[in-house]
Amino acid sequence: MFRRLTAYSILLVGLTLGVGLTRAEAPAASSAGLADLLGGMSARRPQAGRDDRAQAANRLAGKTVPGNVAEALQTARRRWFAQAEAIVTRLAEKQADDVRTCSKLQALRHRAIVDIVLRQADLADWQTTVKSHAAAIRKHLCIQLDRRMDTKGDLGRIVTLLKELDGYARMLGLRATGAAGPADRLRDVYCHTALLGDVERRVLQHNRDVAGELSAEERQCVALLNNYRMLLGLHPLRIDLRLVRACRKYARECAAQNHYSHAGSLPGRETRDQRAAQEGYPAHVAENLAFGARIASGAQAFGAWFRSMPHHRVIINRRHALRARGDDDAWKYPRYYAVGVGHTTGGRYQNNWCLLLGTGARLDADELAQAETDEQPNRTDEQ
Repeated sequence: MFRRLTAYSILLVGLTLGVGLTRAEAPAASSAGLADLLGGMSARRPQAGRDDRAQAANRLAGKTVPGNVAEALQTARRRWFAQAEAIVTRLAEKQADDVRTCSKLQALRHRAIVDIVLRQADLADWQTTVKSHAAAIRKHLCIQLDRRMDTKGDLGRIVTLLKELDGYARMLGLRATGAAGPADRLRDVYCHTALLGDVERRVLQHNRDVAGELSAEERQCVALLNNYRMLLGLHPLRIDLRLVRACRKYARECAAQNHYSHAGSLPGRETRDQRAAQEGYPAHVAENLAFGARIASGAQAFGAWFRSMPHHRVIINRRHALRARGDDDAWKYPRYYAVGVGHTTGGRYQNNWCLLLGTGARLDADELAQAETDEQPNRTDEQ
């Protein structure tokens, strides 16, 4: 009992350090973390010593954590993270132009896209290669941020305190804020902000405007998709509600018919283009499907496509890989501008996901002016 009261006393003393803080008005963080994706795809076994200490601390705390301690801890974590997020956002906005024009970063992206899309057959461990490329790009983006977090400046001190607060939360058996630690969450904020140009901001603002039409799981899937594309230097995709309706209808159709294929079982709905056209979308679309009891969230659906070669190729697009390699035939392949995702439950596999990427309706007038005039929406071998 004495040890438990001592732990609570130390925690409350630490939390009082944040009582006098003023709340920072920081922009909302990215709705899905790439750190969770890149670092949490495979379970990591904790170190034995750390695991033993955590179990001992949990036994000490039991289920009797006072409500005021838990509330104070969570409030302090949110307040300090908002302070750090505001600092990181300002830093990213200052560095945005340098990031977008960095030749080394562009070379890293081109190499990643070519390896992922065009050299799949030559890669012994494809998934590891994908993560390695993404992590290298992310590391290059965050070099300056990491230096700031390693110093004794304001950001470094806040990150250190956040790690300590997370340690207290684990000791008391409280739920963690996410798979990634505070440093990785701040790197997500930095990457998301530094990669935004005017066109990207308009697309993402449109996606926020129509987000209410999507479920939380569907929004999470689109956010991860766009964050990953922007990390590779590709434009984000604009949510098209016609494609969302087409995705949901086909996901329900697959569950009802117990028919899980890109080729539909109903007359007039055999192809993905037909299904999109019935909802008023006139252009060619590419399609990804996912089914399974363990694919309930948007992160799990995106993770399933992320780990699969053919589905990953749809997310990136062969056109971008050919352009990165300097191939003159890149124009023969479509460039996707729109996205729709649908999730329904039921049927043999419990969770049914459909993703459509559309070639119609470029981002906006600025993007239209910059696009190639010889662009053609031809069919590809993507599924």
